[in-house]
Amino acid sequence: MSQIKLLHVLLTAIRSALQDTDILRQLAKLGYDAKTLREGEKLGNAFDELIQKQEEAQRGAKTATRNLQIARQGLQQTYMKHVSQARIIFQGQPEYLDELKLNGMRKKALDKWLKQCKDFYYHAPSHLEILGKYNISESEITEAQTLLAEIINLYTLQKQAQGRAQMLTQQKQEMTVLVERWYRKFIKVARIALEDQPQQLEMLGVVVKA
Repeated sequence: MSQIKLLHVLLTAIRSALQDTDILRQLAKLGYDAKTLREGEKLGNAFDELIQKQEEAQRGAKTATRNLQIARQGLQQTYMKHVSQARIIFQGQPEYLDELKLNGMRKKALDKWLKQCKDFYYHAPSHLEILGKYNISESEITEAQTLLAEIINLYTLQKQAQGRAQMLTQQKQEMTVLVERWYRKFIKVARIALEDQPQQLEMLGVVVKA
């Protein structure tokens, strides 16, 4: 049973019982009086709220990831252009190739790619004079640094959003167990209390075999 369906059948059963004095009277004989049912309804409402929060957090995480991907794509073309040009400029100068992290392939993993970008744009301003001779202007470097800072911020926001989504998902899973346990016990008691009243059982959403 899905969590949404579980929530629906739980609240339907409880509210139907609370609205029918005869059903409520029969349930109360087995310990499910109005107060107990209200506690179950409170549990269901809390479950509903948690489901909404978790879904909102999931949407937030997806949005954060999408924004990060867009920003990364925006810097990637400029960065690769600068890397290609700098490799030519500093060819045969291993100390500069190492300083600017120009050796090897560009990393695909975001955290490692960010490290390469940060190393390059941190040291690039020290070589503006020679870079400028090859059409890499100071304004280009500054613009790239600004976008890089934005990406780093978006990366932090993404991690925070993903962490919140994971936390709420865990909480929802744990609460699902509690809600399902409460519902199954309630229905078991209702079947006993209303054994001779199949129509009242059906009002609680219980399928009664003919």
